[in-house]
Amino acid sequence: MKVLVTSGWLNDDFRARWEADFPDVEFVGGATEAELMAAAGDAEVAFGSVTENVVKSAPNLKWVQSGSAGVEWMRHAPSLIDSDIVVTNTRGAHATTIAEHTFGMLV
Repeated sequence: MKVLVTSGWLNDDFRARWEADFPDVEFVGGATEAELMAAAGDAEVAFGSVTENVVKSAPNLKWVQSGSAGVEWMRHAPSLIDSDIVVTNTRGAHATTIAEHTFGMLV
């Protein structure tokens, strides 16, 4: 399986750790839309926000995992709305950490 990482997280350190943890997964990415489009080819999963051009460059795309709670970036990829591609977000993932930080700042 190939995962397209659209955020800036895909540096050599992250790639090495992810590929060690998930040896059957290839992680690809890019710094520009053109690089992401070139890497998207046979990706089945995208992590991060995608543009319409990236979606069109990934005919095998089945799932987009947003790295945030919001998915307002989807306005740049309207074809996702009427597609069979699953889009998920991280709603609530940071709630405990933010609450603890907030209370810590009050003390």
